[in-house]
Amino acid sequence: MRRRLVLLTTASVAVALLVLTSGFLLVLSHGLDRDADLVLRSRAEAVLATLEFTGGGLVVEDLPLDEVVDTNAWVFDASGRVVVEPHAAPEVAAAAAGLRGTKAAVFRDAGDVRLLARPALGRGTVVVSVSRVPYEHSEWIALLAALLLDAVVLLMVLVLTRRVVTAALRVVAAMTQQALEWSERDLDHRFALGPPHDELTELAANLDVLLDRMAATLRHERRLSAEIAHELRTPLARLRAEAEIALLRERPHAELRTALQAVVADAGDLTRVVDTLLEFSRTEIETAGCQVGDVLAAVDGRVRVEAPADPALRVGCEEELVSRMLAPLLQNAVAYGRAHATLSVTGDDGAVVFTVADDGPGVRAGEEETIFEPAHRGSAAHLRQGSGLGLALSRRLARAAGGDVVAVPSTAGGLFQVRLPRA
Repeated sequence: MRRRLVLLTTASVAVALLVLTSGFLLVLSHGLDRDADLVLRSRAEAVLATLEFTGGGLVVEDLPLDEVVDTNAWVFDASGRVVVEPHAAPEVAAAAAGLRGTKAAVFRDAGDVRLLARPALGRGTVVVSVSRVPYEHSEWIALLAALLLDAVVLLMVLVLTRRVVTAALRVVAAMTQQALEWSERDLDHRFALGPPHDELTELAANLDVLLDRMAATLRHERRLSAEIAHELRTPLARLRAEAEIALLRERPHAELRTALQAVVADAGDLTRVVDTLLEFSRTEIETAGCQVGDVLAAVDGRVRVEAPADPALRVGCEEELVSRMLAPLLQNAVAYGRAHATLSVTGDDGAVVFTVADDGPGVRAGEEETIFEPAHRGSAAHLRQGSGLGLALSRRLARAAGGDVVAVPSTAGGLFQVRLPRA
C-alpha cells in the first residue's frame, strides 16, 4: 500500500509539473515571438525614417544610419529594383525579394530569420530581418532549466511523500497491532480518542467498535456457557438421584415404572434446556419482515387468537423469529391459565404489539423485571416445573430485533406484551 500511495502521488505531481512546464514554455515562446516582432517594427521604423523620395526614386538620406541598417534591411523602389541590400543567405534574400511590392505589413519566416515587410512612402518597400537564434537559444535554456527544476521537485516530492506515508502507516500498523493484542489478552482496553475528526481517529473509533463487538460476543459465549452449566446441574442431579434410588433395592414394577417415568421427564426437561440455549446461541436477527397473519396462523391451537383489524400488518422480523419470541409466553399462558389464554395484536406508533394474556396467578409487583433473568422464576413457579430460561430468551430476541418484552404486574392474570418495529 505504501508503494502504491507513493507512486500515485509522484505520478500526479509529475503530470501537474508537465502541464505547468508546457504552459510556461508556450507563454515564453509567445513572449519571445512578440519581442522579435517588436524589434522588427523598430528596425522598420528606423529604416523608413532614413528614406526620402526624389525625382530619381527612393534614396537613403542618412548614410551613417545606412551603415547600421544595411546589415538587416532591404529597400526596394516602386519598380522592385533593390536600393539597399545587406549581406544575407540566399534563401533569406529570396524571401525578402518575394515581399517587395507589399501593400501592408507582412511577417514571414525564412529558416532561422524572421522578416517584416512595410510599404515605403507609397513608392517602394522596406524589408527588415532579425535572427531567431538568440530567442530559440533562450527557449532551450528555459526548457532545460524547467526540466531540471521539475526533476528536483519530483525527487523532493518522492522523498517527502515516502516519509509522510511511512510515518502515517506506521501509526496505522501500530494501532492494528495494539488492537490485535487487546483482542487476544484484554478486550476491556480501548483507544478512546473521542469523536472522529480525521482518518486516524476514525480508524481508532472503528477499532473500538470492533473490540466492543468482540467483547460482547465473548461475554455472550461465557454467559451462555455459565447458563448451560447452571441449568444442566439440576436436571442431571435429579436424573442421578432417580437412578440411584432405583438401584438401591428391588422395587415393585409399578414403583420402577414411576421412577423411569420421572427419569424420562427429567431427560425431556434437560433436552428442552439444551435446545433453548443452543437455539438462542445460533439465532441471527433478520430484517426482511413478515405479515402478522402468517405469525398467528402458526400459534398453538390452545391459545385463543384475536385477529387484528389488518392481518397484512407487517413486522420487521422474520416469522420464525417472532414465533420464537412468542413461544415461551404462549406456553406459560397455557400452563398457568385456568380457563383460557389469548393472543391479540395491535399497531401502535410505528410498532406492532403482541399481547399475551391468561387468567392464571399473574405477575406480582416487583417481579416484572426479575422474572426475565436467566434461571429465575416468579412466585408462581411452584405450579409447574421449568428451567427459567424462556422469558429471558424471549426478551433477548426481541431487544436484538429492536423491540422489547415487558410484563404487566397484575393479580387478575398474566399479561405480557411483545413490542416489535414495523417493517
